[in-house]
Amino acid sequence: MEKILTLRGLLFGAIGGFIAWIFMYVMAEPIIGRAIDYEEARSEAMEALEHTHEAGGHSHGGEDELFTRSIQEGLGAGTGMVVLGLALGGITAIIFALWMHYRSGAAAGRYALPVSGLAFAVFYLLPTLKYPANPPAVGNDDTIEARTGLFLLLIVLSAVAVLIGVFVRQKLRARLGAGSMWAAAGVVIVLMIVIYAVMPQLGSLEANAGSGSSFETPGPVVDAEGHIILEGFNADDLYQFRLYSLIAQAIIFTSIAGGLTLAAKKIDALRGIASRERAVVAA
Repeated sequence: MEKILTLRGLLFGAIGGFIAWIFMYVMAEPIIGRAIDYEEARSEAMEALEHTHEAGGHSHGGEDELFTRSIQEGLGAGTGMVVLGLALGGITAIIFALWMHYRSGAAAGRYALPVSGLAFAVFYLLPTLKYPANPPAVGNDDTIEARTGLFLLLIVLSAVAVLIGVFVRQKLRARLGAGSMWAAAGVVIVLMIVIYAVMPQLGSLEANAGSGSSFETPGPVVDAEGHIILEGFNADDLYQFRLYSLIAQAIIFTSIAGGLTLAAKKIDALRGIASRERAVVAA
């Protein structure tokens, strides 16, 4: 059973990652291009301000890219999305296999979609509600490690909250029936609200506070007299990038769910054949 689930999870995770890359290439790449252009324009505007305020200031100059933009868009992004799909597919398959060991004898087909949905919630949806994805130019470079650590911590805390919800569901199932699902959902919601309240806002990180900014999203660049030299980052681009990132992850997990559903049906069919063979032998 584990081999069937793992192989299907890896395969359909990779397929989902490839489809998600195509989606992001078509829908999000123009946004990323505009974000990079904005980042360069902002750097030039900030440098111009420094030269205005500090006589004899030096120019930072442009940095040579290790990989061209076309390589990053194509091979780099595509490989990254496929590897991400492989990892998520493998992890979800392992979780599904562990759950089927816990629910020994239960039909595997009925749990493929719920397990995939919970994996999507834990690994992306719940963490991204607090710390959503950002395009280039959004986010202080000095907070990358802190942001990554907070996101990973939130994944762990989300997993704990969901596991507690599953535990509540199992404990109350006999007494409340279908109502136990609502009770479990309520527990998870309350736990996540507490977690979101305790986890810090990105704008409150030390690097942002030290730069005098309380937000990760770049605001307008103004001179000493308050004149706007460069507008803040486009809010529509930020919203659309986050939406497309969410859809891309949903594509990956939908593909994983499809693969695990097919694997589960195969497992149930093999179990049925084995059961009939045992019945024939017993007769």
